[in-house]
Amino acid sequence: MSPPSRSAGPRTVGSRDSEQRTKLSSQTRALELGRQLGVCAVIDATGRLGSEVELVCKRRDGGAISPVMVRVGSEARDDELVADAGVVGRCRRYNDALERLRQLGLRLAAAMDAHPIELTAGSTIAYAHRELTRLDALISERQATCMGQGTVRLGLLVIESEFFEEHHASLEPIVVAAEQGLISPWDGNTQELTFDD
Repeated sequence: MSPPSRSAGPRTVGSRDSEQRTKLSSQTRALELGRQLGVCAVIDATGRLGSEVELVCKRRDGGAISPVMVRVGSEARDDELVADAGVVGRCRRYNDALERLRQLGLRLAAAMDAHPIELTAGSTIAYAHRELTRLDALISERQATCMGQGTVRLGLLVIESEFFEEHHASLEPIVVAAEQGLISPWDGNTQELTFDD
C-alpha cells in the first residue's frame, strides 16, 4: 500500500477552508439582510432557489401577511430585496390590494343602504355584491393554493397582488355607479317591457 500523496492533505484542508469562508460569507450576508429587512434571513446553500426569494409569512386578520423569515437564493441581488419594491414593499402592496377591496365592499354596502338596488341574477351589481361579500373566502382559497404552509415565492406574491388589484379595478366602476344612484331598482328583465307605438 502506497503512502498518501503529500498534496492530498493541503487540498483537503484548502477545500474545507473554502467551505468555511463561503459559510461565513453566507452567514454575514444573512445577518445584514435580516437587519435591513427586519426579519430573519437565511441564504439558500442548496442552489434550489437560484435568484429567487421565498417568504415564510404569518397571516394576520383579513388575510394580510407579515414576513417572519426570508429564504434568499444565492444568486438573488440584495439591493433589490431591500429596495422599496423589495420584500417589504411587495408584502405592503399585497396587503394594500386586499384592504382596498375590503373598503370597496364597505362602500357598496353603504350605497345599497342609501339607494334601492335589486340584486338580479346576472346583473353587474349582483356580481360585485357576490364577489365583495365572499372576499374572505376568495382570499383563503388563493392563499391555500399559493401560500401553502405560509410560504410563498416573491414572484408569485407579485402575481397575487396583481390579481387582487385587477379585481378591484373591475369592481370599482360598479360600486361608483351604485354610490351615484345610477343603478336602478329595475331588475333588468327586458321580456316584461312593453313599448307604446
